[in-house]
Amino acid sequence: LPSSLTPMKLRLPVYLLSALLACLSVTYAADKSLDLSGNTKTATWNTTTAWNDGAAWADSDSATVKAAADSSTLSITDETTIAGTNLTLSEGKLTVDSTGTSETTLLNLTGALTLTTGELIFNNVKTTAATATMSGATLSLFAGSTITTMNLTSGTNVLNTAGSTITTLNLNGGSAQLNNGTFGGIYVKTANATTAFDLTGSATVNGSLIMHTGTLNFSENTDVSLKIYLGLGQNGGGAMTLNMNGGKLTVLGHDSHTNSGTTFSIQLGNWGKTSTLNLASGSILLEDMVILAQGACTGTLHVSGDGFMGAKGIYVNRDVDGSNGVFNLDGGTVVLGVNGIRYAPKNSKSSYALNLSGGTLAASADWECALNINLVEGSGAPVNFDTTKYDVNSETQERTQTAATAAQITLSGVLSGSGWLSTSGAGSLVLTGENKHTGGTIVTSGGTLKIASVAALGNGVTTIYRGGNLAATESFVSPVLSLDAGKRLDITGTAGSANLSMGLALNTGSMLTVDVDALAGLK
Repeated sequence: LPSSLTPMKLRLPVYLLSALLACLSVTYAADKSLDLSGNTKTATWNTTTAWNDGAAWADSDSATVKAAADSSTLSITDETTIAGTNLTLSEGKLTVDSTGTSETTLLNLTGALTLTTGELIFNNVKTTAATATMSGATLSLFAGSTITTMNLTSGTNVLNTAGSTITTLNLNGGSAQLNNGTFGGIYVKTANATTAFDLTGSATVNGSLIMHTGTLNFSENTDVSLKIYLGLGQNGGGAMTLNMNGGKLTVLGHDSHTNSGTTFSIQLGNWGKTSTLNLASGSILLEDMVILAQGACTGTLHVSGDGFMGAKGIYVNRDVDGSNGVFNLDGGTVVLGVNGIRYAPKNSKSSYALNLSGGTLAASADWECALNINLVEGSGAPVNFDTTKYDVNSETQERTQTAATAAQITLSGVLSGSGWLSTSGAGSLVLTGENKHTGGTIVTSGGTLKIASVAALGNGVTTIYRGGNLAATESFVSPVLSLDAGKRLDITGTAGSANLSMGLALNTGSMLTVDVDALAGLK
């Protein structure tokens, strides 16, 4: 051949040749590591030929995959079951896919599923694993998958687990968004009492949510439903706080103390573990009671803002030495049922505090409180006792006022402090103690206040709005509202009659004031 037609010899540097080969194939390393982050972003996984290190995939093998940031795919083409020990995604976004097979593939891992970062998606692959650990990653399980223990250690984690079950979810650090997951139980075990964990999304828990230490935060898009109970303060833990800044917590069941038979949907402080539940916004709906303190500890329930809680009652203190239960209400609404507010001291070492400076206490059934209450001045509004009954949906625990059905709230302890109270609604508030509060007592239009003595009104001004009713209990013999020096009764309002269902005696130094607009309705 003429020299001009002599075939050319292509000479490429080694690094260019390696790059070209990388575009054509993917290397399965002997240690089952797989790099899909380069030009080749797809590979095939089966138990016979895919891991071409000279040996087929074995049940004891583990794989580590590095995926591309925009997405890589590991396809299972002809396997109905793959067993292994561990699967780790070191970085990037990886889809494990078996849509090309005739049926869903089962991936059974006897060890751990680990996501150090990135996103792992299982498509048509049901996965089982003994443990899973996430540190700032996203995991999407295929329906029917099961993880025995899931550990969230740091970073922002997203769990898309609809139709799958995680038996135990440990919240150890970082934050989590749970999208329609089902869990056996959720446990908060952060490094220390000051470490906070943010929980968003929705979850159904067939067991309980237990806090051992740290702070758990709910936000407006958090929706968690528990089948048994919420526990703050468990043996072996430290101080803990649950902040409800929105969202919804529903507890459809309860636990119990076998020695006393006491049942509860929430238990705060437990055996030396200080705990606090702050409900500033959102709702907590309970099938049973709240226990504030159990054992030598302090448990605090603080309701404020527009927070809403429905419960059968509040047990401020169980019959255990050294318990200290605290209930603070300065906003929001708390609807109580037949158990009301209770206290069961074992001896003088137990204590409680009820501090009311605003908000509303309401009723889903007639309830009583025989404890002393401190009315605190500070919110600019009285604490209101709403006696229109709430209905309770037994399946969802939702509380609604749908009709003007009457309920009765009875306070037989001593009311003290510089704060004030009011009553409203279709039912009645009954005061039987010799009260000492100085902020005043208000009967709003449509409300009814029943007193067992003049002393029940405390030391402040008593105000009856037109349409309100001030009446005597049956124990008030020959009832007369006898106002001594310094006492005052105000009649005000613009509609209806201000009804005083007893005699009125104005002693020297007392005062009766009637607004001009209220004269026509005085009765």
